[in-house]
Amino acid sequence: MLRRFGFTFAFLALFVLAGGHWAVLQSVAWARMVVEYSHEGGLERGVAQTFDGAHLCPLCMKVQQAKKAEEKAPADFADAKKKADSFPLSLDGVSPAVPGTAFAWPRGAAVAAAVRANRPPVPPPLSLFS
Repeated sequence: MLRRFGFTFAFLALFVLAGGHWAVLQSVAWARMVVEYSHEGGLERGVAQTFDGAHLCPLCMKVQQAKKAEEKAPADFADAKKKADSFPLSLDGVSPAVPGTAFAWPRGAAVAAAVRANRPPVPPPLSLFS
């Protein structure tokens, strides 16, 4: 139950991140426009008027305005890059590699990679989609 909820939640989050909600709203607007314009002059004319760009419905205009506002929104995070650049760039006292110098792993990295705290689970875990 929890796995199914997590999968559904992750799918919905990706759907919204990818702008799927705008696609759904635009599809609903287009369907309503085709039906409305088809009553006046037939299906062919209704489809032509829907997609010619000259006969926008109020929902289409709201979707376009919201998309433009959403595209401008990431510009507000310009100061986040400044904050990210202020973080120290060293790990455990080892400076980041500078061009022309030899690379060295941070202290303890080789030991941590060689030693494993737990044994692998037996039997192996079930797959995500089973």
